[in-house]
Amino acid sequence: MKKIAWVHVDIFDKIKDFDRGLYPRSHLWGYPLESNDGFHALNPFNKNRWLHALSTFYEYITKARFGNLLIEISLLLKIKEYNSIYCISGKLFWIPILKKFGLIRTKLIILIYRIPEKAPVWKFHNLHLSEYILRAFDGINCLTQKTADELVVRLGKDKEIKYLPWCTDEKFFLNNNKSDSKYFFSSGKTNRDYVTLLDAIKRVPEKKFILIGHFPKNKALNQIANLDIIHSAKDQTDSAISYPSLKKHYSQAIAVCISLNGDPNDTCGYTELLEAMAMAKPVLMTRSGCLDINIEKENIGYYVESNDSIDWAKKIALISNNNRKADVMGANGRKLIEKTYNIASYENRVKEFLYKISYSK
Repeated sequence: MKKIAWVHVDIFDKIKDFDRGLYPRSHLWGYPLESNDGFHALNPFNKNRWLHALSTFYEYITKARFGNLLIEISLLLKIKEYNSIYCISGKLFWIPILKKFGLIRTKLIILIYRIPEKAPVWKFHNLHLSEYILRAFDGINCLTQKTADELVVRLGKDKEIKYLPWCTDEKFFLNNNKSDSKYFFSSGKTNRDYVTLLDAIKRVPEKKFILIGHFPKNKALNQIANLDIIHSAKDQTDSAISYPSLKKHYSQAIAVCISLNGDPNDTCGYTELLEAMAMAKPVLMTRSGCLDINIEKENIGYYVESNDSIDWAKKIALISNNNRKADVMGANGRKLIEKTYNIASYENRVKEFLYKISYSK
């Protein structure tokens, strides 16, 4: 039986960290790390240094708008070995075109984080996620139900488009620290509304906050007495601190604050939400119209209205003044992770989805 090729460039240099327990396995996106069935090939890239150099030059001149040449050539050189290609990081462009012209028959499957933005073709924006390219894929795994519903409208019902609830690493994010909670905590940088959150922090000077994110250098930030900031680089949030250190901050938090910019199609904050739930911490979060976990319905936290620092201060006070309620919310979040949003459940959902497409006639 032919293999499934997994394309996940973002973890190319992190496999050892997964094995050593230094990086949460949720970022494998369902890849069965201990699989011995021989049906899975992770990042089967050619090691030829000239091909690497050519690919780097190609990405430079195209500004990475036309896929990743190293990935696509590597896959094409062994295309007969694969029954399907599962693309997690959206790096395929030429292979879907070859498929549309009938030059390859390999099944193509992709993970979509959010609804792709529409843009004029002449702007060369998100071409690898354009409707033309997506129509070449046999299966689309969506991070939210809203994304799946929209893609069914755009691409039709004849494609295998499915929402698969994501996960976090419930073993990695297990809170064994029973010490007193010390501060409110927030991490992440993509599409965060830290302007509103910072204004809220000034309104509750008696509460301590620690934020991890990318902030402009501003003397005014250093003058907020109840705030400590850990600056991250522009590229990776986890470049600021290690995941074990991040876990320590979660464990000492009263609650986790996820301040978003209010984009109705945005999935940002999903990772932080799941990690906070796994750590049994209540969540304060800007109301999101995209994520499928309703934190108030599940009684794991409070929503905060967009761009409303007064509401943030109000919800911070609600959590601070009711330790029993905060504990119940945290416990409810952990239970939901163990029931639905755990590694094993997600791996099974992904495996079933991939096998249905890859090995069906």
